[in-house]
Amino acid sequence: MCFRDQLNLMPPYRPLYTQSLALIIGIDDYPLLGAPPLHTAVLGANAVGDLLESTFGFSVVRLLDAGATKQTILSALEKLTQAEPDARVLVYFAGHGLTRATVRGADVGYLAAHDTAGGDWTTALKMEDLTEQADLIPAKHVLYVLDACFGGLALGTRAAPAERMAADLLTRRSLQVIAAGKADQVVADRFGPAGHSIFTGLLLDGLSGAAAGERGFLSGRRLGVYLEEQVGLHTYSRQTPQYGPLLGDEGGDVIFREAAEARLSADVAAALASTIPEVRRAVLPTLARLASEQDATMAELARTKLEEIGAGDDSLSVRRQANELLEGLMQPQAVAAEARLQPDVLTLELPINLELIGVPAGEFLMGSDPAKDLEAGNDEQPQQRVYVSEFYIGKYPVTNAQYAAFARASNSQANVAPGKENYPVVHVSWNNAAAFCQWLSEKTGKSFRLPTEAEWEKAARGADGRIYPWGNRWDETKLNTSEGGPGDTTPVAQHSPAGDSPYGAADMSGNVWEWCADWYDEKEYERRSGPVVKDPQGPEDGLRRVLRGGSFFNNRRLARCAVRLSDVPDLRGGGWGFRVVASPS
Repeated sequence: MCFRDQLNLMPPYRPLYTQSLALIIGIDDYPLLGAPPLHTAVLGANAVGDLLESTFGFSVVRLLDAGATKQTILSALEKLTQAEPDARVLVYFAGHGLTRATVRGADVGYLAAHDTAGGDWTTALKMEDLTEQADLIPAKHVLYVLDACFGGLALGTRAAPAERMAADLLTRRSLQVIAAGKADQVVADRFGPAGHSIFTGLLLDGLSGAAAGERGFLSGRRLGVYLEEQVGLHTYSRQTPQYGPLLGDEGGDVIFREAAEARLSADVAAALASTIPEVRRAVLPTLARLASEQDATMAELARTKLEEIGAGDDSLSVRRQANELLEGLMQPQAVAAEARLQPDVLTLELPINLELIGVPAGEFLMGSDPAKDLEAGNDEQPQQRVYVSEFYIGKYPVTNAQYAAFARASNSQANVAPGKENYPVVHVSWNNAAAFCQWLSEKTGKSFRLPTEAEWEKAARGADGRIYPWGNRWDETKLNTSEGGPGDTTPVAQHSPAGDSPYGAADMSGNVWEWCADWYDEKEYERRSGPVVKDPQGPEDGLRRVLRGGSFFNNRRLARCAVRLSDVPDLRGGGWGFRVVASPS
């Protein structure tokens, strides 16, 4: 029987890992290459190795500086061919990347070992050979992470597989690469978190939980998407990590952490199992609270339990209270639906057509509670009650056609591509947006300005602290992000009214980031005091202005209503737009 026949008779993969193996390579010192030494490759390699060992239980082999010759690297890779079928394998490389042009003008990628000599390509590792080695490793999941220049040359043109349930991902083979930049990009060796390179610093953040999804789920694909997004933001898109499968990938995904199962606490479960109706009834308000929280999985579990009790409990009084609580849970949704059907609209016709939506005065929940939103950022905390005075906000972001009227009046270039009139304007700085508001105020005699962070967030999520404008459950059909969008901006009304906020504002999540009036301060929420903060304005000064809402090139994590981004006021980002606010007349 030939070896190929033996492979065909192998049993299907099991939904678990029997081994976790990591080969960690970090090279700062290149005595023969004729290239400058690196500063953070060994530091990053050790940090990645330590995290994989301590957090995820990997068995780690490290090759650092003089220990990372071409032969030792190839020998270590060969040992990985002895991995078990149900193993996960991670190969991390931090060092110099090289390119060599073929006679046809194509680029071939190489990784430089410690003993790679300048001009002698036989002493370097051909990236193609390195990734083809993945198909010789029998482990079901193999992930290469390359913090090297031109690492994108390791990838082909296949699209990344769609995300599925962990049970499915764990039983399909995956061969994947996450590269620090595109095939033609030089990547940063420093300036990242904790003294690492930007890519490795954010890789460590992602593995530590920043890339995790609902209930802590963390996979290679989530990590790749997170790094593409975050490194791009940190480098103003000058360095854009690439994620994708290699030949032989069957749609699986390396799993670092499965989603935690939603369970009721032991006290709640015990009370519900009690034979005493009064005990069961006493715990129903707790179920109702859980059913209204931002953790969608827990909310669904609690609501289902209330429905079961309302339909089948032995006690009439318990059934009655469960159904009353369920009816109460539906009321905010009904109020939101009514608000969307009959918004308070202010219409401006000159000098531009502009619709503004009224947002009533009152309190709302601003920021994120990490116990309810597992993707909460540090600068979104602590969550607090904030009172905001009445205001009107643009129903849509400012469009190309609307901005062109201002540009023409300001003797600026005002070309709008045919068919793009109703798309949100982009490549506008904070200074441009503020100038637009000033022009509009002068033309109308009304006071127009950019929204404060608090105004923007209330308009986006309403009073109840929901994660997205429409509620707590993700739905890629209701907005334009990297998950379900076309990879570019879309007309401002395309996802309305399905994706509208409780007050009827459209595109508050996705499509384009929107400038706010406030200076950015990471610790702003921590400095606020009192049970209710009234009309916060942000810091008095700073270096960066706030952006809100996510965009077409970001994923769901940055589309949450509480997310805070920032940038310098004169930057014209490809996904930066804005909407206006007016005070009641």
